[in-house]
Amino acid sequence: MYSGRERRGEIRAESYAYARRQARASGIHGGLGHQFPKIEKNEEERIQILEALAHIFLFSKLGAEEKQMLVDAMEREKFSAGHDIVKQGEDGDLFYIIKSGRASVLVDGNEVN
Repeated sequence: MYSGRERRGEIRAESYAYARRQARASGIHGGLGHQFPKIEKNEEERIQILEALAHIFLFSKLGAEEKQMLVDAMEREKFSAGHDIVKQGEDGDLFYIIKSGRASVLVDGNEVN
């Protein structure tokens, strides 16, 4: 479970699995050709997201075009202090980058690093 404390804002993107479920539900049966959403953002936000992605191993092998698709799909989301972002045991189909603030991670009710 992620429980935000003193968190002010995040940026998130829909996962590929979520996009595939949405595509199937709407009758689209394409693979990587699926068009991901393009969320409007300013140049400063685009640079911040690209810089964050550069430090995440999961995305290290993506090309420039693929990283740009991720940037396009991400959107800002704000959470109040104490708000649960993700709960243990639930499907995790979103990816979060913490821009500012703090978050705690709890496993079986115990805080972990």
